[in-house]
Amino acid sequence: MAAAQSSETKPPPGSPGLAVPCPRHPGTETALRCSKCETPICPRCFIQTPVGARCRDCARLKRVPTYDVAPILIVRGLAASVGAGLALGFAWLYLAQAVRFVLFLDLLVAAGVGYLIAEAATRAARLKSGPALQAVASLGMVVAYLPQLFVTGIQPLGVLGLVIGLAVVISRLR
Repeated sequence: MAAAQSSETKPPPGSPGLAVPCPRHPGTETALRCSKCETPICPRCFIQTPVGARCRDCARLKRVPTYDVAPILIVRGLAASVGAGLALGFAWLYLAQAVRFVLFLDLLVAAGVGYLIAEAATRAARLKSGPALQAVASLGMVVAYLPQLFVTGIQPLGVLGLVIGLAVVISRLR
C-alpha cells in the first residue's frame, strides 16, 4: 500500500504535465521533453526536427553541405578567382575605356566582372559557397580592379564599380 501512495504522489519522469527546471536554463520550468532522450527542454533551447522537438545533443546540428568547404576547395577557389580577376581586370579596363561616354555602362561591366569572378570561384570549389569563398572571390575582385588603378589612378567611378562588383560577389556566394 505504501508503494502505491508514493507512485501517486510522484509521477514517472516521462509523464506529461510535470513542470521541471530546464537543465540549460535553471530558472525556466518546462513540461516539454526531448523526443529521443526524454531530457527536459524549454522553448528557448529545443530544436524542431522532422521527428519532433529534440535537445541540442540529440539534434546533432551539422553545417549545410553547401557551406562546408574543405581547405583544398578554398585554395582552388582562390586560384580561380585570382586568375579570373587578372583576366577580367584587363577586359574591364579595356571596356571601361571604350564605354567611358556612357556613364553607367561602366558600372554594369563591373557588376558583370563580379558575377564572373564569383562563378569562377564557386565552380572551382565544386559549387560550394559561404563566407570563406566570399572572401576569396572578393580578393579576386580587388585583383580585377588593380589594372584600372595602375593605368587611370583612383577614379570615383572605378571605386564605385569596385564596390558594386564586391556586392555582386558577396550576394552571389551567399
